[in-house]
Order: sequence, then structure tokens, then C-alpha cells
Amino acid sequence: MGLCFEHIPPSFQSRYVVPVSIQTGLIPSCAWIFHLPNNYANDPQTSFGKVQMNALFIIP
Repeated sequence: MGLCFEHIPPSFQSRYVVPVSIQTGLIPSCAWIFHLPNNYANDPQTSFGKVQMNALFIIP
């Protein structure tokens, strides 16, 4: 957890930051963190690992 909940700036809920491109509304691929191995993505018997990284956020 570190310092994510220490001295939080006003109007924020934590100190976590996710960069989002103003032009595309997407998170740049350099900021993607993959937590699942590809064996989930390649296994049709499981629903894990099926959401594309570029579909995780929808910016209005």
C-alpha cells in the first residue's frame, strides 16, 4: 500500500495515477501492467484474461 492513502490531494480518493491520452482517451501501452499469463487468454474454457487492455476504460 505504501503511501497511496497518505496526504491525498484535495478532491482525490488516493494517490494512484493512471495516465490517459488526451488525443485518444486510452491508456498508453507503456503504462499497461499484465498480471495474468497468456495461458488464461488462450484457454477457451475460462473467462479469465479475455478483456483487451484497450477496452478496460471508456472515457466519455
